[in-house]
Amino acid sequence: MHLTEIPTFPPEARRGLPLAIFIALGVISGAIGAGLLLSFVPSLRRAEIPLGTQSVIVSSPGTVVVEEGTRISDIIKQGKAITAAVYNPKSVIHIGDKIFYPPTAAKGGAISLTGDGWFATVSDVPLSVGDIIYIQSEAHGIVKIVKDPATPFVLLKVGEGNFSSARFTSANDYKTGMTVIASTPAAEAVRMNVTNIDLRPDTKDGATRSSDTLSSIIGVTQTAQVMSGSPVFTLNGDVAGLTQLNGSSVVVLPGEVLRELFDRVLRYGQPNRAFLGMRYAVLVSDDEQTSQAVIYSSSGSPVVLGSPAAKAGFKSGDVIVSIDGKNASESSDIFGIVSAHVPGDEISVKYSRGSQTFTKTVKLTSLSPGG
Repeated sequence: MHLTEIPTFPPEARRGLPLAIFIALGVISGAIGAGLLLSFVPSLRRAEIPLGTQSVIVSSPGTVVVEEGTRISDIIKQGKAITAAVYNPKSVIHIGDKIFYPPTAAKGGAISLTGDGWFATVSDVPLSVGDIIYIQSEAHGIVKIVKDPATPFVLLKVGEGNFSSARFTSANDYKTGMTVIASTPAAEAVRMNVTNIDLRPDTKDGATRSSDTLSSIIGVTQTAQVMSGSPVFTLNGDVAGLTQLNGSSVVVLPGEVLRELFDRVLRYGQPNRAFLGMRYAVLVSDDEQTSQAVIYSSSGSPVVLGSPAAKAGFKSGDVIVSIDGKNASESSDIFGIVSAHVPGDEISVKYSRGSQTFTKTVKLTSLSPGG
């Protein structure tokens, strides 16, 4: 067999533009397209992130990305204008013509509410008229103390001065897992994460609630100890609430409740809390889609003797169908409903007992200190 040798040659070089030019043209065309898209659809410029994002924060509009640590530092700097501490006047240190209150001597934290000298702290901070609110290196004497019989919040009024006002976050912004920052009088940041947005305070069984006192607080993890009354900020810079010591741990009292209390005091000159007089538990359906309030107490009577609830004839085991026109799921927060009223108001309560359903009109009375 005769074999013919077929010669081989190196491949002919490709003609045309180098690959690098193709890449450059692609990048340029992509940038032009993105620019046109953002021009015609402005909403795409905004980068939204969930509260509590732990790695980076995207500004709004979303053109700047900053590390979380930088944002926390900015929050503490901005928060200094409303972060205060409570001192005994004897804690003062004189250095020449200057006065100084050491952070270690503080009774607790506080927050500035208004420009005319209203502050807030919590009940486990010992207080007396004449104590000192120390804020931004200035001392102001406390001239008035207003305690709330329904919550651990305490309002304080100082004398003359110009102050900043706190801006509170919405209740809808509380999310499990979100990052919050506690601020101390020494301008230190304590990073915490929300573990529970519906924690039961001061209940042995963890289930019983009161119609007349705050029954839902915020549980958090903590990396360092903080004082009671310290402001807690979201990563957006809004106030989430104030800290309160709960044994060896810390909880956060919701800022929305504080804001509502302050509004009441401005309107009525006092908390002016209404009183219904029942304890209850919330039963949640298996699919966690619905809930209902059942009159119940793990110890003692769930209906306070002589209370409006007792006079209306409520008994242990009664199921609240609706209250004040709100359905059963909304009625699971009876405190939230009652706290929207004042003594003398009447509310309509629909409830079931066995197979029967009843509706009664209940006239609220005044909540005295100590519930």
